[in-house]
Amino acid sequence: VALMLAALGWFGAETLGHRTRGVTATDPYAYAQMAVDLATRGTPLHAFPLFPYVVNLNVSWYPIEHIGYRLFDNLTGNVPTVWPIGGSVVLAVFYRLFGEEGLYVATPVLSLASLIAFAVLAWEYATHLQGASHIPTRAVVAAISVALLATSWEQVDRSIVPLVDTQAQLFSILVSLLASRSARRILCGTRKC
Repeated sequence: VALMLAALGWFGAETLGHRTRGVTATDPYAYAQMAVDLATRGTPLHAFPLFPYVVNLNVSWYPIEHIGYRLFDNLTGNVPTVWPIGGSVVLAVFYRLFGEEGLYVATPVLSLASLIAFAVLAWEYATHLQGASHIPTRAVVAAISVALLATSWEQVDRSIVPLVDTQAQLFSILVSLLASRSARRILCGTRKC
């Protein structure tokens, strides 16, 4: 238990303390901007304000839009990103609830939730160890699993910027956990196994 709490505490301090305070590049910018557009305008499309000034000039439009967005295919100046919308919905909820800071803490918070879900999955994986005498063994399996993942450079790196990698991880773990529990119920019925 101490190992798991230490790993979660360290990870929380690391990711919340070093979270981004702004975005750039293609993926983080597009996910964050899509979240802001969803939260403030109700649409994942982004309006590029310079578009009306160049639409009739017979010049190339692409320099006025940020990389990560599709090229203009309409005359409204509203275009989607090249990234899927799903992950930005969660970021938009955090933005609506907590403002810009919520946008930046969403990924670390979801990463912590992912680590906790991973602990439950590791505990579930060791269900073949039944009885009170195996509880410490199952706890060790869960704690080591969480400590290894929480201290992974890749896990920390993906948890400090507004990306959807940790959301995908969280929901994948939850699906695996539910599938494992469902399979056990189907195979075992009411008896313990």
